[in-house]
Amino acid sequence: MFGNFIIFCNTFVVGWQAGLTDDIITQNDKDISAALEHVFTFAFVCELTLSTMCWGWTYLVRKENSLDVFLVFIAVLTTWIFGPLQIEVDLLRKFTALRTVRLVRLARSVRLRPEFKEMWMLIKGLTESGETLVWP
Repeated sequence: MFGNFIIFCNTFVVGWQAGLTDDIITQNDKDISAALEHVFTFAFVCELTLSTMCWGWTYLVRKENSLDVFLVFIAVLTTWIFGPLQIEVDLLRKFTALRTVRLVRLARSVRLRPEFKEMWMLIKGLTESGETLVWP
């Protein structure tokens, strides 16, 4: 449940970050964005660690968890390794948009509930337009 809440919040932050442009971004926006990246990276690492401790190391190699493991690995690389070394990784940062695909996991847990019909339609449209989202 907590993981779903973090995914939901992270999706809003990714949308906010996507709306920031170089002409109007302030230093305060950059600082808030960097702080939120650290918070979400930490939360996703904790979630992955707890899941691995609970389900065993095979959790990391299961097909249904491969996207989560990949996204956490990319987040750790860009936020905690390349960031402090001041290495520009624009290509890897584009993968942060894939975090929104994690909403599918949230949607799966509520898709049969009629109250969430509109959200399910939105998620379905997002996943079907995935090719457009990751176009270079």
